[in-house]
This record gives sequence, C-alpha cells and structure tokens, in this order.
Amino acid sequence: YIINNSTNKKLEFQFNPTSVPYSRSAVYTTIDSPGISYPLTQYTGGNIREFPIELFYYDLHYDKNHVRKSSGKIKEARQFLEALLPPEKNTKTFVPPTFTFAYGYFVKTLVLVQLSIDDEWMDEDGQPIQTRFTLTVRQVGS
Repeated sequence: YIINNSTNKKLEFQFNPTSVPYSRSAVYTTIDSPGISYPLTQYTGGNIREFPIELFYYDLHYDKNHVRKSSGKIKEARQFLEALLPPEKNTKTFVPPTFTFAYGYFVKTLVLVQLSIDDEWMDEDGQPIQTRFTLTVRQVGS
C-alpha cells in the first residue's frame, strides 16, 4: 500500500508489484598524498536512491445488460497518484507530499518524481479497464 503522509489517505495495491528494484550507493573521494603507494579513500556521503515501481490495475465488470464497464478503481488510483505530484498550474511554492510505500518488509518514505500511465485496455465508453502505473520515486527518509 501507499499512504499519502499529508492526507493520511491510503491506496492499497490491487495486485502486488512483481518486483521493486532498488540499490544504494556511496560517494567517495580520493586524496593523493606524496609517498603513499595508494591514494587515501574517504567517504563523502550517500547518493540519492531513486527507483521505479510498477502498479497494475484491472477493473472489469459487467452491468445488468452484460456490457463491460469500469467501476472506477483505476480512476481513483490515478487521482491518488497524481495528487503526489506538483500541481500543473504554477504556484508560489510547493513542498511535495511524502508518502509511505509498504511492500512486505520494504517500508520507505518517498516522493514521486515521475508518474507514467499506460491505459492498456478501454471499455466501450473509453474508460480504462487495464492500466499500468509506473512510479519513479526518490527516497527521502528511512
């Protein structure tokens, strides 16, 4: 699930992500010194941890006339995720909302850097039935 830390609203995954690929790295500097065979290496800090998360939503049901319809799950997920980005209209300042991403043991505080939406299948009214959301996130807390 994802919890918007500003509003405490929660988005539960319809299907668990198949993977959460992430890595952690460090920054080092080299200090040359006369008479030393190998330069000294000193830790100067950590790098930003950024990684993608893919969420898959499927929203198909049939109405009383046996017509395929969307119940709105994808629309709700889209609105929730879009609220984690800066508004499209210019504002004086914007502090991005952090959110908590929890997937098994992996619980991190993140901000949304990019949201890609792929509506893969639509119903007769043009409403999405199958959508993949790809979130590029940045860790801002442990």
